[in-house]
Amino acid sequence: MKAHSTQQVNRHIKHLNVMLIRGEGYCYFLDTYTLLQVGESVMTPYISNLSIEQWVQEAQFARNHK
Repeated sequence: MKAHSTQQVNRHIKHLNVMLIRGEGYCYFLDTYTLLQVGESVMTPYISNLSIEQWVQEAQFARNHK
């Protein structure tokens, strides 16, 4: 299923204790406790370029590679 908004993605990654933040042409994840960036930025101009499942995978990778 295609992602349509950061809110939609954040609902699916909440259990990982990270949240998706949009920049200009990229996105990144913040730790919900420390509010520090985790992992690398995801270079994509549109949230909808990735599916929900791909965003969850990106969030899991970011969480595991602080």
